[in-house]
Amino acid sequence: MNNKTTGQDIVFQEEFRVFLNLNAMIKKNKQQVYLNLQLLEKPEHIDLQKSILSEIQNNCHGLDFDLIGWQYLKLTQEDGSLSTGRFKMNLFKPPLRRPSINATKVQEMEEVIDFGLEEFVYIEKDIEDFKKQMKQKQHQKPKLEEIKDIHLVNSQYIDNRQQQWINEQFKRRHGIDFYIDGLRFLHDKIIVCKIYMEVYNRRYEKLFYAETAAPDLNSMAYNPTFYFRRELRKEKFDPTAIALITVATVDKSTNYNRIVGYAAINLFLNPGTKSSP
Repeated sequence: MNNKTTGQDIVFQEEFRVFLNLNAMIKKNKQQVYLNLQLLEKPEHIDLQKSILSEIQNNCHGLDFDLIGWQYLKLTQEDGSLSTGRFKMNLFKPPLRRPSINATKVQEMEEVIDFGLEEFVYIEKDIEDFKKQMKQKQHQKPKLEEIKDIHLVNSQYIDNRQQQWINEQFKRRHGIDFYIDGLRFLHDKIIVCKIYMEVYNRRYEKLFYAETAAPDLNSMAYNPTFYFRRELRKEKFDPTAIALITVATVDKSTNYNRIVGYAAINLFLNPGTKSSP
């Protein structure tokens, strides 16, 4: 779903391909075939803490969703052919019913679903090729020079097994450039977020004051891009320096400022133990 869509229109830029011989199935079973479309949304949030946004899985009961509207499209026509083309249909209010639909027992909504159906011809080799393409997409690792052109990976975590430090002594008058590219999979109560970045030592003495960053206005609301870069320069760095990143937002259910979360990163490692000082 494109969450940059404005107004009352919600656009799902999705395409689904079903490798199924519907004509043969209809002739064999001699039954009508229907396409069921359901509009779902996450349920109301509960147990919202006063200062920190609760996690999605706690508030939304895992993957449970509420049914908002539904509709059926009869795929088989009177002559046995399949219904194809562009369709605009009003949704019905819950509860969900089985086809065929008795118009006197359902309540039509004002909301309209707009979608298209196309019939395509395939052979067994097409199915095997499609499966191979899916496997290649899952295991393909891009080259470093191509990373900036890669779309957002939709997995919960990005697997990175490369060493995250260099075995080189940090000398006097060396500097640090700190980058924040973006945030991923933010809470759906977020309107717009803001990043605070500051540096402390282990005695919680402030080494660098906070700098803030707002996201790129053309990025996604729940996956904002920042392009944040900060130069850290000192004559001598405290080896216990920790970069503290705070993500703040406005809770759209209360319009209050809330903390989404924190991240703390040690800037230095002990050269002997390879752990934080």
